[in-house]
Formats: sequence, C-alpha cells, structure tokens
Amino acid sequence: MNYIALDKKSEHLYLSAGALITAFMLLKSTSRLLSNNSKEQIPRVPYKLPFVGSTIDYYKNTLEFTKKWSKKYGSAFKMHLHGQWVTVVGADDAPEAFTHPSLSFLAGQAEVKFTP
Repeated sequence: MNYIALDKKSEHLYLSAGALITAFMLLKSTSRLLSNNSKEQIPRVPYKLPFVGSTIDYYKNTLEFTKKWSKKYGSAFKMHLHGQWVTVVGADDAPEAFTHPSLSFLAGQAEVKFTP
C-alpha cells in the first residue's frame, strides 16, 4: 500500500511540474505576442510555438507565407525563423534599408531577404 501511495505522489508531482512549465511557456509567449508591435516600427509576424516561431509555416509554402505577410504588413516585416528574428525587406524599402545611416549589416546579424 505504501508503494501505491508513492506512485500517486510521484504522478501528482510530475503532473504539477508539467502544468507549471506549460503555464510558464504560455505566459511568456503570450506576453511576447501582445508586446511585439508596441516598441518597434517594423511589424512582427505572429507565431504560436515558442522557439520554433514561424519556421514551420514558412517552409510549408515559402512564397505564400511571404505574400500573405507582405500584403498585411507591407514590404518590411520581421519573422521568427530558426530561433532568430529575421527582417524581410521588399523592393519598396530596399533603397532605404541600404542607405539609411543607422542601419548596418554586420556579420552575425540576421540576414535580409527581398520579397517579389
């Protein structure tokens, strides 16, 4: 009977730990989604999965993904890809992106992609 009680306690402990981790991840991702456009001029593509971001949706259909968010946000937006924020710059904003004095493209920064 003691053995069964330990199993129930262990099960309860694991379920509680799992619930806490899940709640933490949901709160963190929700807070990011709610605050992602308030501080930046370049809009961010919303995503559902922390750490994965938009990676799965992007690779399902790259062209459709890019068209969808270009239509909604214009020719410049950010997306969460492979755990990093990537800035997508279309032809409309390319001249400003490459000539603006406060923008730099140093090695190690997220790459710039152009949309059709």
